Amino acid sequence: MSTLTYGQTIDYAAELAKLEAELDSISIFNLFDSVINLSTRPKTELVFRASYSSSTIYVGRDYGVSQFGFSPGIIMYHKSGIYGDITGFFNSESTPNYNLTMISAGYLGSFAKRFTYGVSAERWLYPSGENAQNDRLTSNLGSFASVSFGPIRIGVDYSYLFGGNQTTNRLIPMISGQFTTKKNWVFDRISCLPSVSLTYGNDDIVIYHNLDIVEAYRQNELFNAEFSRAEFNEYLASLPLTGSERQLRDRILNNPMISEREKRKRLSLLYLAREDVQNRLLTQLSEVENQYGIMSYNFTIPIYLKINNWDTMFSYTYSIPQTLPGEILELDPVGFFSASISYRLGISSKTR
Repeated sequence: MSTLTYGQTIDYAAELAKLEAELDSISIFNLFDSVINLSTRPKTELVFRASYSSSTIYVGRDYGVSQFGFSPGIIMYHKSGIYGDITGFFNSESTPNYNLTMISAGYLGSFAKRFTYGVSAERWLYPSGENAQNDRLTSNLGSFASVSFGPIRIGVDYSYLFGGNQTTNRLIPMISGQFTTKKNWVFDRISCLPSVSLTYGNDDIVIYHNLDIVEAYRQNELFNAEFSRAEFNEYLASLPLTGSERQLRDRILNNPMISEREKRKRLSLLYLAREDVQNRLLTQLSEVENQYGIMSYNFTIPIYLKINNWDTMFSYTYSIPQTLPGEILELDPVGFFSASISYRLGISSKTR
């Protein structure tokens, strides 16, 4: 989302930094350069852009998948503040590589020069095939507001994402600085807008039981029920057993001195001695909960270069992901580079 300030040049970079701070592989290039470096009066423009990121991640997390992303797009901006955007997304590790088309529309405005705001609506279109899953998020309603104090800007961005059987909220407060030089070497302007932000929101997490499996099996009827499920017994039957495990199994099955119930119990304990069986059972007994909390702290340093109608951005982002309550993932900090180049085509409005 970009920021339009009537009566001064646009501070689109601050809002881009906020999007980058979220580090969402979908949002990071969303509406980049929607209204780029406008003069003191708003203009109607058509903007062509292409963006690259060395990593595509979700709220500061890469989940161990290393991939880069490429994103071309076209934006039509009207001087009234209304805009429309269509963007495509390529990810190196997705199947197919072209995995999303985003169509969005919104409004950008300001008042008293210092205050900026905007609203947007997005629709995400997935290609048919493996990536077109019914449980994926498909839409986003967003809003933002910010206020500037000289070179410092404070803002907050809210997004409500929904689709399939999911709903997700994202709240991103941020603070950024602005350092600009004009007519430097061959560039009309060079800007740096470092920012700090955090991402607060909700997500589904898996709650695993921290149990002594063998002792829990002896005392808990729930475990007995899990062992009675046909699919779990099929899994046990497919396990490759070691020679000693096969011998013990055969002795249990061929012992005429114990009942069938006792045989089943001893066989269950035999299988439960295996770590893979314990992990499988814990997974079956896991629960999914939706939790709110801080999801990441984010630091971004973008550099913007302007020559005539061409605008280029180079940025480095560093995110420190945080676990949600009850989450047991090991999350490492993530850093990545991104770049974007865009061309603005002004559209004049003739008056009689």
